[in-house]
Amino acid sequence: MKIIYYLASIGIGLFLLSGCDLEKEIDVPLPPYENKLVVECYLEAGKPYRMAVSESSSYFAGVEIPDVAFANAIITSNNRPVRLRYEIEVDEENQKAYNYSATNIIDSQLNKEYELEVKDTNGRTVTGKAKFLPFVPITEVEYKYNEDSTKAFILAHFEDDPSQNNYFRFQVHKDSLNRGAELDFTLDDTFASGTEITIGTGYNYEPGDTVYVTVYHIERSYFDFLESVESASSANGNPFAQPARVKSTVQGGIGVFATLVYDRKRIVIE
Repeated sequence: MKIIYYLASIGIGLFLLSGCDLEKEIDVPLPPYENKLVVECYLEAGKPYRMAVSESSSYFAGVEIPDVAFANAIITSNNRPVRLRYEIEVDEENQKAYNYSATNIIDSQLNKEYELEVKDTNGRTVTGKAKFLPFVPITEVEYKYNEDSTKAFILAHFEDDPSQNNYFRFQVHKDSLNRGAELDFTLDDTFASGTEITIGTGYNYEPGDTVYVTVYHIERSYFDFLESVESASSANGNPFAQPARVKSTVQGGIGVFATLVYDRKRIVIE
């Protein structure tokens, strides 16, 4: 890797030294990069088991994601293991691609723990745990227009149990769930009062728009993962930002193993 430092005079002498910039090439040896297993797996009630298994690569490697085709992928609950076989499929609704799956249907028994284990032919092992949290209903979704009645904002109300710490992911899609969310962020109930949380959007909606509001009740580990991904994304390319480390919910590799417990409401702006 070559780093070029440009040294230029500043201040009064700038115009005197124009055209005399100095540069020096320095060879910086980089330590060898250790590729790690990357696992992404979400459990949703009534859906089959699906998992994406790949391999991390160095910053200077190509953009192609290394596929891992010969892993031993197992998810266990109540001492009953389910083995996922290698098969590539695409989830268009959630815009995800998976390469391991099983036909077994997932149930959402409250606080039932699931254990993940993935081993590859190089001896690497990734493990993780996840459980289903209580369903949190959206009690109401409403919209209100601004003063000139051309744009509307959305207000969503959902329940919160004040007796425990809760973590949520809030999403708003317009017209289709197959497109990226217009609003997507995480929150906790640290500053919530009472038994309900209210979230508002900007004046972004017009008559005829169809709006989907989704509230996920998530574990703290998944909350930390999403927060760290957002921080890493914000720091990328910003020379003044501190480098951010993604906080995986799995051990022995990189990635996330989480349950999806959510409520969703659809509203049409009139």
